[in-house]
Amino acid sequence: MDMPLFIIAVVYGLLWKRANWQGAIGGYIAGSVAGGIGQFYFGLDFNITTFITAGVTLVVTPAVTLLTKHPDEMKVETIWMAKISSREEDEQKEIYHIIPTSLSGRLGLGLYAGGTIIFLTGVFLGSADAPAAGFIAVGGMIVYFLGGLWRAYSS
Repeated sequence: MDMPLFIIAVVYGLLWKRANWQGAIGGYIAGSVAGGIGQFYFGLDFNITTFITAGVTLVVTPAVTLLTKHPDEMKVETIWMAKISSREEDEQKEIYHIIPTSLSGRLGLGLYAGGTIIFLTGVFLGSADAPAAGFIAVGGMIVYFLGGLWRAYSS
């Protein structure tokens, strides 16, 4: 139930320069409280509660972030500049691109994305009590990790 909370905070931090620790903590706490209330007070299904925690965190994290002090621009820029290749990477011609530039990198990313889709299919089938849901979800995780490994070692 708490995994979406961590993922949401990390994704906001990776993709939004304005994100700060107060927003991440506030979103996590609000999502946790909403999930606890849904699960234990209202007796909602675990899957429904997980979606509620994710939804609350998606809304509260940016709201708290925008209501708190903007982070120091110099620190933010230092962190965001780290996303650009270094001189050492340029000299060795070993630059990691988020969007792959090689066929091997694209195949790895495709395998990674396919594994994610298979995993999520297994999760949704699990909520419908499908007998093969666990096998599908685990198979998707294996494909996901293999795709991630392949992607990590390709450009």
